[in-house]
Amino acid sequence: MKIKLLSLTLIILISGHVFSQWRIDFGVEAQINQNKVKKWELGSLYTPEGRTLSMLDVGGDTLDIFFNKFTMDNNFEIPIYFRLNRNRHFVDFKLSNSFNTLKMDGIANYNHSYYEENYGSYSDFEAQALADGFTNVDSSDYNAYIAAARKDWETDISYVESFQLLSLTINYGYRFLPHKSIKPFVSGGFTVKGKYRKANYDYLRFSNEYIQDLSKINDALNNFAEASFYGNFVVGLELYRFRLSAYFQSGIAFAFPVKTYDESTIVYASEYTAFDQLYSFGFNLGADLFRQDFGKKVFKDNVTKDEFEVSKIERKKDKWDFGVRFSRRGFNELSTFYGGDSLATNYLAVAKTDSVLVNVNGTLQEGQQFEVASFGDIKRIGWSGQMDAYASAYFGKRWLAQMSFGFSALDFDVETKELTATVAQDSSGNSFYVQTAGSPRVRSGVYRKAFNLYHLNTALGYKVIDRDIFDLRLKFGTGITFMAHRFQGLREQPDGVNELGLYEDIEGGYYWRGDETDVMVYTDGPVQMDLNQSPDSVTTKFTPEKNLSNWSTPATQRQAYTTVKLGIEATIDRFSLGMSVEGAVKYMDGYMLSDFSSIYFSIGYKIWSR
Repeated sequence: MKIKLLSLTLIILISGHVFSQWRIDFGVEAQINQNKVKKWELGSLYTPEGRTLSMLDVGGDTLDIFFNKFTMDNNFEIPIYFRLNRNRHFVDFKLSNSFNTLKMDGIANYNHSYYEENYGSYSDFEAQALADGFTNVDSSDYNAYIAAARKDWETDISYVESFQLLSLTINYGYRFLPHKSIKPFVSGGFTVKGKYRKANYDYLRFSNEYIQDLSKINDALNNFAEASFYGNFVVGLELYRFRLSAYFQSGIAFAFPVKTYDESTIVYASEYTAFDQLYSFGFNLGADLFRQDFGKKVFKDNVTKDEFEVSKIERKKDKWDFGVRFSRRGFNELSTFYGGDSLATNYLAVAKTDSVLVNVNGTLQEGQQFEVASFGDIKRIGWSGQMDAYASAYFGKRWLAQMSFGFSALDFDVETKELTATVAQDSSGNSFYVQTAGSPRVRSGVYRKAFNLYHLNTALGYKVIDRDIFDLRLKFGTGITFMAHRFQGLREQPDGVNELGLYEDIEGGYYWRGDETDVMVYTDGPVQMDLNQSPDSVTTKFTPEKNLSNWSTPATQRQAYTTVKLGIEATIDRFSLGMSVEGAVKYMDGYMLSDFSSIYFSIGYKIWSR
């Protein structure tokens, strides 16, 4: 028993001695990145192994898609870090948010069977050559003949995806020359990157008159991984609170979501992606903003009577204060009333039509030009940081009452499915799609909407930890947010955003729809845009009697919503660091936005107190 007690005492003493020599640093870095994306060399162009997708066109012929050039831009990010230091050794914990753009370029062309069927096989080519008096043709002549035909049908294709990643890095490192002012160091570790939900923008640029539903290609393409894992290697120099370093990062593993696509149209999808070989390198410049040593306490028993003096200085207790606070949203969940899945209870599709003259078999007749868009859930959330001014009053020993007023900006993309087509009728009165260059066309699109938000909040706080220079509070609050509509109709937008003309009508009548009688509305169920079906399956759902001017929104439309918030806040002298969870009470605007929830981090500064 005595041996066990002695061993336990020894372990406690050693642990206390080791822990007392640790120092924690908190700081921020500026990081410059370069990325290299490579595709596995599985096959060259025009080979089955080199294709990404194969799909059927409107005539049933197979079109192969080859992506052979990849770039990924993520040029700059600002990580924050905590560093544990002990003598020469240190462990870095980094958290970073980055904006990335992945671009894939390639070509599309028909497969070999198409050219054999339409241009003849080698034996057909050889027989025709003999008939024309050419007796010395061989396979190279046939290949040149087919290559020339391929050039006539070859089409460029490109796909762009923009997204956000949240990165967590853990590196272990070692310092050299610890007694010098400039200390070289090396470190290594791993990084985990997770893709933000609802932070995507993508656009497919492809034109082929025989591929009329581009949304099927979007469904089958590999987007960037939902989760990815990397190995890191870092070398650099440390001078006091500053660090300059260079890093190399290599992808190790990638986790992709299960893609669902129309297998009757997409007849092949490669299981290999461009992201299995992803490398990054760049430079970091970092600075410690805060340092704290552990241990090394002074005990009264270790100090002589002459050296010991009791300070009579106590921390002043504030009665009230005024300050500013900046909040950065690390997670957002924003939803519409139109979820777009089988469980959705609200639907919204809009259409606009105009009379045009069309040429049908050499005869001019009247037709109808349609634009149709059906709305789904949120695809991308762009919510800026929030700047607040606050005033706090303290009462009792631990309680706080606070009021704040702040501003943030919100823009978001609602995923849509779009149909542009011209419809006419034959002599029997049956509707059909008029085939022209680029029409009919179904594609994935987005409707972009934006608001300026003004936040008025109240909060009640309770102090759970109270120290000389540090305290920790739990906070609960409620508030109201006012929404100011930002018109998007005249703004230049990226490709695929607000491309249909009817989006401008929706923008113009977002709050005042009395004059919007031209845009018809259908809300009784989903609209299936299938070009293999009669146009009547879409067009007959819309009637002039039901339009934006008399349509009832899913909930009473309003320009303000109420919120509830719960969080914690740590105060160190004049600075504060906090984390909060916030959500809407009931719904937001009643038209597009249903509700939201956010997790965000904040940093504040107390300007004045008394």
